[in-house]
Amino acid sequence: MITSHDMPDLEQLGARIVLLNEGSIAFDGSSVALRQRLGDRRRLILETDSVLPPVLPGAAHVSSEARRHEYSFDAVATPIPQLLSAAGDQAVLMDVETHRAPIEEVIADLYRDWRAWLRDKDC
Repeated sequence: MITSHDMPDLEQLGARIVLLNEGSIAFDGSSVALRQRLGDRRRLILETDSVLPPVLPGAAHVSSEARRHEYSFDAVATPIPQLLSAAGDQAVLMDVETHRAPIEEVIADLYRDWRAWLRDKDC
């Protein structure tokens, strides 16, 4: 058994992940299963000809620096070509990068969902 807060290292090991929520096991499985549970969280980074970030339905704007704009999205719910089409309608795309969201972000989303569920359940 390994206990760690260094999630990228654990993900590379392909280790079994057990998440606790208020003392109970809330998730027990692989990092692949954890990602599947929350969809395919991705990051999209666009370099455009404009300092204004394109508005991309289905993606959350994370940050912008000059003409470089970063977004977070679920590739299952919002396919990448759809986002690129929307961005291309608003600006000239100079460069595009996409990669999986860090596992820490996936876990943070999961805990946010649990808190919201508990809050709604108590109402």
